[in-house]
Amino acid sequence: MKKYIAIVLCVVLVLSIVNVSFASTVKDEIIYMNLESSGKLQETYVVNVFHSKGDIVDYGRYDSIKNLTDMSDIQRDGEKIMVHTDSDKFYYQGNLKGIVMPWDIKIDYYLDGKKVEAEDLVAATGTVKIIISVKKSNNGNESIYNHFSLQVSVGGDSHKISEVVSKGANVAYAGGKTTVNYVILPKEEKKIEIEFQASDLEMDPIRFVAVPFKMDFDFDIEDMDNPMKKIDELKNGVSELEGASAGIRDGVSSLSGGLSELSNGSGSFNSGLQELSDTSEQLRQSSKDILEGINQLNAGLNAQEVDKNSLAALVQASNEIKNAITQMADGLREYQNAFSQFDNTTDFSSLISANEEVRLALEQSLQQLSLIPEADLTPEQVAAKALLSSQIDLIDRTIHALKYREIAEENGMMSDNIQGVIANLEQQLQTPGLPEASIAEIQAKIEMLKKQVALFDNNKAALLAGITFIDTMESELDPLIAGLDELSENYNKFDAGVSSIGGLDELKTNVSQLANGYAQFDKGINQLIDGQNELAKNYVDLDSAIYGSMKGAEMLSDGANKMYGGISELNSGLNQFNIKEINNKVDDLKNKYTFGEYEVKSFVSSKNTNVKIQQFILATPAIEKEIVKKSKENKIEDRSLWTKLKRVFGY
Repeated sequence: MKKYIAIVLCVVLVLSIVNVSFASTVKDEIIYMNLESSGKLQETYVVNVFHSKGDIVDYGRYDSIKNLTDMSDIQRDGEKIMVHTDSDKFYYQGNLKGIVMPWDIKIDYYLDGKKVEAEDLVAATGTVKIIISVKKSNNGNESIYNHFSLQVSVGGDSHKISEVVSKGANVAYAGGKTTVNYVILPKEEKKIEIEFQASDLEMDPIRFVAVPFKMDFDFDIEDMDNPMKKIDELKNGVSELEGASAGIRDGVSSLSGGLSELSNGSGSFNSGLQELSDTSEQLRQSSKDILEGINQLNAGLNAQEVDKNSLAALVQASNEIKNAITQMADGLREYQNAFSQFDNTTDFSSLISANEEVRLALEQSLQQLSLIPEADLTPEQVAAKALLSSQIDLIDRTIHALKYREIAEENGMMSDNIQGVIANLEQQLQTPGLPEASIAEIQAKIEMLKKQVALFDNNKAALLAGITFIDTMESELDPLIAGLDELSENYNKFDAGVSSIGGLDELKTNVSQLANGYAQFDKGINQLIDGQNELAKNYVDLDSAIYGSMKGAEMLSDGANKMYGGISELNSGLNQFNIKEINNKVDDLKNKYTFGEYEVKSFVSSKNTNVKIQQFILATPAIEKEIVKKSKENKIEDRSLWTKLKRVFGY
């Protein structure tokens, strides 16, 4: 029995040894392929990298092998390779023969339009063109061709290579080097053309680095949280926004028209003020003459140099002065009543319409009187015409003044409306899944609307400044009217005394009182005229501000039209937004750039089942003066590993 147990244990031990001996060690494979300048394969070797100490077992039909790590002896038994190492990383090189590349590479060189060999470009100066063609190899490893991407690099000293032109390339400049890079995807055949200006040319090797291609498409728009609901909310919001922007467009258009009309009326009002200012100077001079006449009369009476004719003239002059005082007080009250209309209403449209109706009635009455020839008019009709004209002029000024407040109110309301639209747009920006293009467009609309709010606020401020000025003038009229009323009352007593003069002493007393009273009245007239002139002067700036507001409103109207057009376009685009269609396009991209999972398999032997990383490095010889010199001297090339590595990396 013990004999059978011993036999079984021996068999188990032998089998375990056999299994271990055939198990390959985990490693990385770096396959180097040296190419001729034309792209034809010249030689192939593999650098195997192991990341563990101890016994290493590997497989490969190598023509020769070399330890690149230490002096350890590498044993070979057919394609089986065994070595023991105490290093954390162990490298060895195996040279291969009879290898076919997965890619068919062809490289052509041109100098100033003429095809040349690569050696002919050494130290060349002129226009160089290089054409690289990459196709599938007929007998190469198809799995590698279908799953590996190629990064192609062409370059050299930036002083020798300049003005690079190559479609689809990424050109990098670093450390005095110019490098032209391309990426060729799996299964892709590509023709690369590079053209540049050469000066005493030398070039690094043309390199091709191949690695397994992988692109993750972990994205599905239908996986979003209720995307259609969010998009529908966005559509509804933009649709409402479109309606609001249409209202803004119409309101701004109306505002622009109103400001244009106001600007025209303001110009007329300004002209009237300037004419009134000129006429007022005549009133100032007339009042001065009256004051001088009263003073002369007073001086004459005191000297008792007066006769009956002078007394009759005095009675007539006194009556004229009394009427003039009454007319001036009535005129100032008309100004005050016109100004007070600003403070007693908010329904400016109705008030403007009422004034326009009154104006129409006065205009019709004036037209009836105008039908009578001037020579046939009675004094009462002449006075009526003058009164009608003055009343029409006053109503015109009142209408223009009311429009100030109406447009100021409209500016405020338009500003508030646009602020509401801005809030709506900012809310739309919070919609999850909103495309970047839509976000950028909505943000641009918000910025434009904020500028329009600022313009409305500026317009309102300018108009309110004019209204404040008018209110100030209104308050200044109160003491002047009160003074005129008091003067009128006193003068009526004086005039009654003048009309019933009984004696010279009483006349002297009354004239002396008249002289003192009229001096104050003349002072008031001068103050009124000065204020009126200041109004005319300041209104020039206000008229300019109104004109500027009109131009700003025209620009605002143009902007509102563009905003409406942009929002309508956005609304139309959202209505065409189709999640399924977008997902189909994503699927097309997946199909185009997904090449299936690649299972890493050893390039040298199927028995190597533990290859983790695999890549290919292909390189042509550098174009440099030293290589040409060695070739001419027929020196034997150093084929050591160090020399090969330097050549691969351009040293």
